[in-house]
Amino acid sequence: MRNPISIIVCLFCFGGLTHISTTTHSGMCYVQPHQQKLDKESCDMMAYHMPRCCSSFVRANQEWIILLYDAYNQLLLVSNNTLSQLYLSLANLYLPSAADANPECTRDLKAIGRGILSPNNNTQWALRVVDSWGKYHDGILEGSFLFPGFFQDCLDVAVDSKQLQAEFTGQYCTLNYKNKISNKQTEVKDDSFQLLNAPHRLGMPYVSAFAMKNMLDRFYYGTCMPSTCTKKELVRNINHALSFESLEVSVAECSVARQSIPLKAPHIIGIILFSFIAIILVLATIIGVFSKHMPSLSSGILKYLLVFSVSDNLVKIFSLTDTKKTSTETISCLHGIRFLSICWVILGHQYAFSVEAAVNQYDLLKIIKPASFQVVTNAFMSVDTFFFLSGLLVCYGFLKQQQTGRFSIVVYYIHRVVRLLPSILVLTAFLATLSELIISTSPYSWMWHQNVVENCRNHWWWDSTFATNFLQVFLKQGSCISKYQFCAIFLLTIFTILRSAKMSLSLLLIWISVFCIVPAAIIGAYNLPPMSILSDPRTGDYSNKVYFMTWARASPYLIGVLTGYILHKNAQREIIPNASNKVKFAIFIGWILALIVNAAVVFGMWKYNQFVIPLENYNKIPYSVSLLYGGLHRAVWAVSLSWIVCCCHWGYGGPINWLLSHSMWQPFSRLTYCFYLTSLPVQSALFSTTYRPTYYNNVTKIQEICGVLFFTFLSSVVLSLISEVPFINLEKLILEKFNMNRNGCGEYREIAVLVEEETTERGRGDGNGNTEVEQEFGEQELITGT
Repeated sequence: MRNPISIIVCLFCFGGLTHISTTTHSGMCYVQPHQQKLDKESCDMMAYHMPRCCSSFVRANQEWIILLYDAYNQLLLVSNNTLSQLYLSLANLYLPSAADANPECTRDLKAIGRGILSPNNNTQWALRVVDSWGKYHDGILEGSFLFPGFFQDCLDVAVDSKQLQAEFTGQYCTLNYKNKISNKQTEVKDDSFQLLNAPHRLGMPYVSAFAMKNMLDRFYYGTCMPSTCTKKELVRNINHALSFESLEVSVAECSVARQSIPLKAPHIIGIILFSFIAIILVLATIIGVFSKHMPSLSSGILKYLLVFSVSDNLVKIFSLTDTKKTSTETISCLHGIRFLSICWVILGHQYAFSVEAAVNQYDLLKIIKPASFQVVTNAFMSVDTFFFLSGLLVCYGFLKQQQTGRFSIVVYYIHRVVRLLPSILVLTAFLATLSELIISTSPYSWMWHQNVVENCRNHWWWDSTFATNFLQVFLKQGSCISKYQFCAIFLLTIFTILRSAKMSLSLLLIWISVFCIVPAAIIGAYNLPPMSILSDPRTGDYSNKVYFMTWARASPYLIGVLTGYILHKNAQREIIPNASNKVKFAIFIGWILALIVNAAVVFGMWKYNQFVIPLENYNKIPYSVSLLYGGLHRAVWAVSLSWIVCCCHWGYGGPINWLLSHSMWQPFSRLTYCFYLTSLPVQSALFSTTYRPTYYNNVTKIQEICGVLFFTFLSSVVLSLISEVPFINLEKLILEKFNMNRNGCGEYREIAVLVEEETTERGRGDGNGNTEVEQEFGEQELITGT
């Protein structure tokens, strides 16, 4: 057996042998097979033109190389013949009919036919057209229903030949089959495998003939046709070819190579708007740098411009504070809870996002079976964590502010609008305008335009009014960024807290009980599952009636309010030295119970939360279990979080508190709101720029999640610098001017960390609640399982 190193050297040198018989056109190497065998004289001649390391090897292994070269030419001949055969067999499923098309299209289709049937060095572009088609490949039984072909190869085709009488560029189109009569998925046919092996069906794409029920909508394939042809002509010819199957085709989108994208009104508006923002940021940064040496620049009207200084704001975002030196009122563990929760949100989304682009969709049946996968399918609990944090910090800050007698409900809501709205408006404006110029050429770019750009242009006011949840449910249309839960119950909470201490606790417990009964009542009345179950056909109704509705999600918020009340009434945290052994043992048992409760919430539905085919065979949840779990699981999750936060804050957290309170979380914690806003657009963008289907498993998902976190982090920093931190700074200046520098509601500790440099007696919020957490944290619609 030959030395492996010799084989590698041979393969390297073999590229030199093929050079004499190859021609390069538009980046594609086309090889015309030799009519005669390679002889020793030719070998010597080729070796003469090679580097010394290759020439000596060629001369020493002439016989073996000649055999290899002959096999290579035979392979090329088979490849060219295969493409020709594919063209003859499948042209009606990929191209318009030359007999029923416009004159230019007819001319170019005939040129493709001549180039395929009589290949030569001047018609290699025709081979590229057929080679870029999406064709039937392995893995159908594993759920491989995407055959995109090669998008860029199609767009690279450019023909301008008077001799061939053709002038066009490649036009890539994505096609999808559907039932002609009912527009529903076709049933499996008895003769499916006979149809597969029929000679006139070489290579597919008659997959619909043996597609499983409910899977036809997932079947997409790509085609390449001349840019002179239209989608209407393509659909007409394919539908005629599919008529005997009672099927028809729809064209999702067609793309052509563009030297420049034509600017439309939204693009021009976006360019003007973001150019203006960029100018403001640059000027503010320059003035900010010079103001260090010329303090007069930071006074007067210029101080309102300095709030946009990039250099100053970056320092505020990435500043670190030693948690051991912070005030005892600072709830440092919230840093880690916030960031880890938003990472959990992103994990759940990413596992759901690329299912449609997986080549092994049926493998999901095996991937989701382990109990550990409930961490993904039940990632919805991360949203309830933010509701809990929101209620905690609203109450904690309000009670501290109430001591000064400065609370104003009007100022509070103005502050909430100033805090949340600028980032939403900036991101919505970008998605509705400039994003289309960035994500414009890929097989799935039409999804970005349809699901993001159009929704942002038409429904931008949904997010701006924080009413996305209700509007999307009742109007049955898509939103731009994501979903928000507007916590109107804040007024109810304030009314409750303003009462006496005993009455406050009693009223809070009553309201918590009410908002545990409400979701259970809805679930019972409509016979819904207790959560989003993968195989349950009622999951959509559950989302619309329970998951998106504030009145069914309020219990974690109210338990957060109760926790804030408890923390405020027990502000001191140095308790451990004075605790008895019985107390420490009770705390230990409390930690065990808290972790068990969390595990029960996440993994409790594992038996039922499985994906099965057909869907009718899903494991139905008993009615009593649905009522109990559906009504209580969010509340007990919040109670467990309450225990964790209180123990960490009072010094009973041990290594868990050390981890959650570590200063490394502080910058990420401050960016959590922008993380939330940008994560879904980033994930949509990455999916929309996918060129080829991917293999779906846990390893690839982890790789994707790491990439998403990186790009989301960058996007969050940019969005925060443009909108979030500048408006926080601006609000502080305005409130100072009106002698209201306490921001109307002391819960907003994040203003202290982002804007104020000094440490104050009120517990400086470099995270103190880092109350950016209190963002009425928009309802995160986790796609997983919905």
